Amino acid sequence: MKNVLSKFFLIILLAGTSMLWEACTVAKLSGKGTVPIIMNQPQAKVTEVQKIEKSKQILFDYTGALDVSEVLNDAMVDKNIDAIINITVTIKNTPADFLLNLVTLGFANAKTFVVSGDAIRAPEGLSKIMGKDLEKVGDYKSIKDIKLPQGTIDGKTLVVKNKNGYSVYNYDY
Repeated sequence: MKNVLSKFFLIILLAGTSMLWEACTVAKLSGKGTVPIIMNQPQAKVTEVQKIEKSKQILFDYTGALDVSEVLNDAMVDKNIDAIINITVTIKNTPADFLLNLVTLGFANAKTFVVSGDAIRAPEGLSKIMGKDLEKVGDYKSIKDIKLPQGTIDGKTLVVKNKNGYSVYNYDY
């Protein structure tokens, strides 16, 4: 009986430790896609195309980094949209995540990111969405064709996918 109680106590201790590890979550969010991703509501007239909510389970990732555009990629490619606004990212521990972490004693580091937002069209153009003036550099049929002309500022260039290919803009923030 004593041996059974000690094994039971050990299992409870491991489960409790696993739950504590799951509760400590820090995430680094980025958006490197071809469609602008804006965390808040722009101060311009926009037309909502659709509400989006996608989830992605991450395993064995100890960085806590998530590229939001990877999760929203299907929504960005399928629709003819100008941007995604009002982005919300929620980190959840689903029952499957909990079981994976419990069985692997937390080494799986499983968690599920749920990303939601509004896909929009901007009838007044991207410069109104971004709140700054954008200087159009050029239009290109494919991403491979893009060659930035002289005078583009490194890190201050925006590439936007549109129905005809891609447009490149310079901005100065």
